Amino acid sequence: MNVRISKYSLTTEHAASSYGVPVLLVDGVPHGPCDLLPAGDLGLPAVTAAAALATLANTRRRPNDAPRGGNSFRNAVRHDLTDEQVAAIRLFCGSDPTGPQVEE
Repeated sequence: MNVRISKYSLTTEHAASSYGVPVLLVDGVPHGPCDLLPAGDLGLPAVTAAAALATLANTRRRPNDAPRGGNSFRNAVRHDLTDEQVAAIRLFCGSDPTGPQVEE
């Protein structure tokens, strides 16, 4: 698996990945769910990789959401993610059951 999210990748094709759980590559450096990402990455303050990705997935645009140009603030901050991206994020976050998770 090699899934692009913004300028990053969730991949199982890196030596740091094991048991089919992807790692997040940031500038070629692997990060696990509990690793801190630098402030500003993915538009968020310094947070764990799992928290950053779960936030993206949990604010994703869903089929029943208002059209993109809607005047709702909630709609304005929604992200466009594919089902494959969400599945990869869910697998990544799920490797730490005590950390942030992706909503159904």
